[in-house]
Amino acid sequence: MYLPFPKEEVDKIAENKKTLIVFCIVLIFVFAFGWLLCRYYDSRAREDSTNVVRTVQSVKDDNQRAREHIGTATEQIRQAGQQLDSLADSIDASQRTVDDNKAVIDDSRQLIESSQRSLEHAESILSDIDRANQLHD
Repeated sequence: MYLPFPKEEVDKIAENKKTLIVFCIVLIFVFAFGWLLCRYYDSRAREDSTNVVRTVQSVKDDNQRAREHIGTATEQIRQAGQQLDSLADSIDASQRTVDDNKAVIDDSRQLIESSQRSLEHAESILSDIDRANQLHD
């Protein structure tokens, strides 16, 4: 086996208690640093996980609100369609009333014209009678 240091030097280091204590302290610091580093990244991962959970929940809430808004908009559109249908029916009924009124007006005009002709004819007859009476007088 290859060692970077000769075996004698390694044995000297192993026999020197100060060196072993320093080595153990350094080893403890390395493990403590590693443990703290793991805890730090674990807490960061937990925070990131919490942020992800919050984000997902926020997206779910936003989607739910969007569905509710879409439902409300759909209902309002349906109601607007019903109102338009009702208005169209009212306009059709008004148009029929206007057409009926035009027919009544036309009939009334014809009746007035006929009455005027009858009146003129009656006046003509009365005029003829008056002339005939004046001649006989």
